[in-house]
Amino acid sequence: MPSAKTQGTQTTTVPTEHTLATITDAGNYVLYVDLNAMAKGDEVEIRAKIKVLTGGTTRQVFIGHYVGAQTNLVAASIPVSVAFEVIFTLNQTAGSSRSIPWEVIDMA
Repeated sequence: MPSAKTQGTQTTTVPTEHTLATITDAGNYVLYVDLNAMAKGDEVEIRAKIKVLTGGTTRQVFIGHYVGAQTNLVAASIPVSVAFEVIFTLNQTAGSSRSIPWEVIDMA
């Protein structure tokens, strides 16, 4: 049954990539980001990065890019299945800084 793993609100600093969550428990995870605060001229990226091997390097497995005011107010990453580590990040690349709520769901 899905459950909240972690959540919060990130105030962005353009163009800083902010780490939202680093999870080292094996599992299946989805990042949800509430983009309701976005306006014309804003650009946001959400990313998921994983380790393939226990001692390996963390590498990007997903990126979602969102521009301007959104029709779909909640963005979601792909479901990410990991054995070792997943890192979810948020990067506002253009526009005015925003406070963006987010949540990582454990799909177990």
